[in-house]
Amino acid sequence: MQAALRICACHQEDTVDSNLLFLGTEFGLWISVDGGKQWAQYKGSGFPAVAVRDIVVQARESDLVLATHGRGIWIIDDISSLRALTPDFDGQGCGTSGFHQHSVPEWQRRMAEGDATFYGPSRTTDAFITYYQKGRHILAT
Repeated sequence: MQAALRICACHQEDTVDSNLLFLGTEFGLWISVDGGKQWAQYKGSGFPAVAVRDIVVQARESDLVLATHGRGIWIIDDISSLRALTPDFDGQGCGTSGFHQHSVPEWQRRMAEGDATFYGPSRTTDAFITYYQKGRHILAT
């Protein structure tokens, strides 16, 4: 781990919690919840061990935006669960870090936009429950 931290390409402090730090290295994204005393490699959402060149915390949506070398832009949605972690969190069992309901703005435009219009899936209006579970739950068959 220490060798990976020596090759730092970028770093970013969270906009809400000054103890939550993000470090982009040649070997991926590293996160600290205790102001940089201890670091853990981020492996969630299938994020590869790829060079992270730039990090931005998008304050309004609490998203973490990563620019990588060779894998494009990655967005880690809603880092509020990372903000809920504390240095004394032992990771035993499971727990929730809160319930979040996102508001979805409704847009209506009546003018023609030509080929500059982007159409994509709308954000869901469902409530999200963020949780931690130490081990993977496997159903016995």
